[in-house]
Amino acid sequence: MEMKYGPNWKSEHPNFDAAVIYDNVGRMPHGKLGLGDEAISISEKEAIKTRKRSAHPIVSAREKRLERDIENLRKENSILRGVEHVVRVMVLLL
Repeated sequence: MEMKYGPNWKSEHPNFDAAVIYDNVGRMPHGKLGLGDEAISISEKEAIKTRKRSAHPIVSAREKRLERDIENLRKENSILRGVEHVVRVMVLLL
């Protein structure tokens, strides 16, 4: 990063959060990160790896939307099953 963005790249990008990048990239074989240009130092990586993690998984907005859609489809399905039952009874009565 220093070669590409200069020696003051960390002060120019104070909101750079190595933990977010590390968590999203995941672990790589032999401890290498999927990041180039040494954006995360070895000491930062070790600090990230050893910190306590939340026991609750983070649910994205997309996952919440999908869960909501699934629940709506289940409700629609149960309504349609009721309609199907009524139609079958009507056919039998004809």
